[in-house]
Amino acid sequence: MNQIQLPELVAKIGQAAVAEAFGVSPAAVHKAIRSGRQIIVSIEADGTYSAHELRPFPAHKAPISASLERRGCEVARIGEKAMGCRTE
Repeated sequence: MNQIQLPELVAKIGQAAVAEAFGVSPAAVHKAIRSGRQIIVSIEADGTYSAHELRPFPAHKAPISASLERRGCEVARIGEKAMGCRTE
């Protein structure tokens, strides 16, 4: 099994061939490369491809809970009123 980055594979065999191997459109391959996604392609001994994406965990930024937002406003009130904080 060999591993190669998606952009290197596209340079080697072409965007259309990569898209066909994964059952996606050439535009999807282009978008993945353009957006900088870290996709590693494994080339198996029988010539088949599989791919995995390296992403941080969690991949999205967790929303701030309402209780933390209230605490932030309470801390801001010690000095001066923070923008967007309600006075209760």
